Amino acid sequence: MSSRDLMQVALRVLAIFVIAAGFQQAAQLLNVAGFSGTSIDQIVMSGLAFLLGPLLIGGLIWMLAPWLARLGTGDTLTGQQHKVLTSSELATTAFMVAGVLMIVMALPGLISHLWIMLDQPARVAAGWLIGDLVRILLGTGLVLGRQRIREYALRLGRAGT
Repeated sequence: MSSRDLMQVALRVLAIFVIAAGFQQAAQLLNVAGFSGTSIDQIVMSGLAFLLGPLLIGGLIWMLAPWLARLGTGDTLTGQQHKVLTSSELATTAFMVAGVLMIVMALPGLISHLWIMLDQPARVAAGWLIGDLVRILLGTGLVLGRQRIREYALRLGRAGT
């Protein structure tokens, strides 16, 4: 298995996780909203948002997995097949997928906090918004700086040996 294949599989597993998490959040939302006296229109719209958002993001990750894997491993369009997966390639794959996971997990919070802020600015704490932005920035740093982070991580792993 090449590093590109491994990264593509990992990204598709992430896509399935995002979709499953969306179904779980929608079920929890419908359960809580049913007891809170929320109108049926708000429940339906919120439920659709919690279902469609993860479905769209998960579907996008699934479809873009081959491209993201090529980007993450640096393979050309012809695809270099590696017979042995090195620790360096495995670390690059792990940091790329971890960065995408951080971005994907922070996006719903950022969008909902921005949505609430537009409607009722007093209800959104700045800490929530800043926390979501920091997670997105850290995830982007992991994706864009995966080679450098990989070098540091492997160097730390070899320290003292």
